[in-house]
Amino acid sequence: MNYAADDYVVYGTAGVCQIAGVETKSFDGIHEDKYCKLVPVQATGSTYYVPENTLDSKVRKLLSRDEIYTIIDNMPNIEPKWCNDRNERKQIFNAVLKSDDYEKIICMIKSLHAQKEKRVSGGKRLSSNDEKTMKLAENLMYQEFAMVLGIDKDDVLRFIIDRLENTNS
Repeated sequence: MNYAADDYVVYGTAGVCQIAGVETKSFDGIHEDKYCKLVPVQATGSTYYVPENTLDSKVRKLLSRDEIYTIIDNMPNIEPKWCNDRNERKQIFNAVLKSDDYEKIICMIKSLHAQKEKRVSGGKRLSSNDEKTMKLAENLMYQEFAMVLGIDKDDVLRFIIDRLENTNS
């Protein structure tokens, strides 16, 4: 295990979690195993138990400040891609959310925003599933960026916009 108690990690769609320690648990009433207790920074009251021997494959360290700057600086180069088939799009988006690949996540967010603008200009709304996916993706990204940059999650979008404007000036 490359992590210690109090480390912050990213755990799937739970987002940023703090490792609260290792506990011995028996979830089946028979076998006891060691589990890392993960507490999401946003979902207070939630707790995840990840088998200690699988932790390295289930979580990752937070991005560095420089990695976030590189991701932001590359955002204008990412082109949105849209899939018209609702079921296929849902599968693609679920895979992207599980991927931890920010280029794909940003592509998805940009695609959803572009589609939302297009639908709103036509007097329609984005589907509730697409809207929910967009909010989840933004939340995951903003959560991690805010933690690393030491800013409030609500200030991340403004930070991104300011950085892109200053880089392009």
